Amino acid sequence: MMFDRSKLVFLICLIVGNNLYYTYALTEAQMASTANLMRKMCQPKTKVTDEQINNFHKGVFDDDKKMMCYMNCILETMKIIKNGKLDMSAVEQQMPTLPKKYQESTKKSIEECKSADTGDKCEPAYNFAKCLYLSNPEMYFLP
Repeated sequence: MMFDRSKLVFLICLIVGNNLYYTYALTEAQMASTANLMRKMCQPKTKVTDEQINNFHKGVFDDDKKMMCYMNCILETMKIIKNGKLDMSAVEQQMPTLPKKYQESTKKSIEECKSADTGDKCEPAYNFAKCLYLSNPEMYFLP
């Protein structure tokens, strides 16, 4: 059976492109820069304080509505929360873009926390982010 040369080239390009897509991962510096940009965008919108965000990163949760809406802004910006629900297909698409050292632990945490997106308005995002932190504080990376 003889292959059409253009079909063969197309198939090779498709395989290479697919592999590049799934092997591209951000560096930690790029991830930190992106997180900083999201924080600068969402913090003024929600009027959450630096102290509240910093406390969240230390495992001190005040369950304040501003902080809940801040996490909602972050996760909606990342396109992994839509209308208060976790979008698992978006999570799966973005997983390969995390730095390699975060990928496996994040998969486990998301599996543990995927049903934590409960509540009204901004609560689902907050509950999910809080669960991610509690699941693995050493590897928590949301802004």
